[in-house]
Amino acid sequence: LLDEIGVQQIEAGTPVMSEHEVKAVSSIVKEKLDASIMGWARAAKPDVDAVLKTSADAIAISIATSDIHLQYKLGLTREQVLDKATSMVEYAKDHGLYISLNSEDATRTEFPFLKEFAEKGK
Repeated sequence: LLDEIGVQQIEAGTPVMSEHEVKAVSSIVKEKLDASIMGWARAAKPDVDAVLKTSADAIAISIATSDIHLQYKLGLTREQVLDKATSMVEYAKDHGLYISLNSEDATRTEFPFLKEFAEKGK
């Protein structure tokens, strides 16, 4: 239905969650819709690999960027987040995927860092 009404991109699922999810996204890809089929992933190689397993043509890579999430959720520095984002974007690009790089908790992220993060998605 989404394809029929002209939706250009469909985020079909999170393949790393289960083999059932991999199969579900793969079955949507096999429909050969006009829409681009995207899988959602954290900025982690197992997540990206799971999307690749589905043959989706696009990936949404997400990671938290606000200082509060970096400290309490991820335990990472800003530099580590930038490194993870960069390496996963490059890895996904090397495998031919269209990339959407997403900032989790962007509204609480300082704008200069958010801008620096966004540059990593190019």
